[in-house]
Amino acid sequence: AARTAAFMVTANSSSSPIVYQWQRNGVNIFKATGTIYKTPPLTTADSGAQYRCIVYIGSGARATSTVATVTVNADLSPPKIVKVHALADPATGEATRVTVVFDEPLDAGSAQDEFNYGIGASVAIQDASLMPNLKTVVLTVAPLPPTAYYELTAEAIVDRAPAANAMAPVTVPFRITRLVAKYDFEDFRDLG
Repeated sequence: AARTAAFMVTANSSSSPIVYQWQRNGVNIFKATGTIYKTPPLTTADSGAQYRCIVYIGSGARATSTVATVTVNADLSPPKIVKVHALADPATGEATRVTVVFDEPLDAGSAQDEFNYGIGASVAIQDASLMPNLKTVVLTVAPLPPTAYYELTAEAIVDRAPAANAMAPVTVPFRITRLVAKYDFEDFRDLG
């Protein structure tokens, strides 16, 4: 998955204003005029890029920061499951959707292939939908009663890295969560 880098510079002067201008490879970065600069997502093509900041002080003086060179290593790690959860229907107590959260953006084709997922030996997975954040998959399943622990098995799900890293089979236990709400109603007619 593409990651970002952040750089920070500080300057002190009795003259004001202090103006900051960040550069990449000696070229000003549009609207990068704060003490902190965060890059857009970087790829291996960005490896070797050089960042620096030029600080202009109201008196006309200027100072240039030390150059920072970015190294971007190729993503060779497959996606990992961070969380699995299912929320019970308040009326039936059963869950018909299981949410699977991954640590990085996923390839849509592999993430939405319901045959890459399993819940026990007898639970039918009817659909797998990748959410817009590209890290969350919602599985539509046959109704799951809230009486047991379940195990989700996932395999062959691929990240969006150029290496297309596929995950080996993994099993993650989960339970159905029941949402409980308590409401208190009071009679305020006699308050006066």
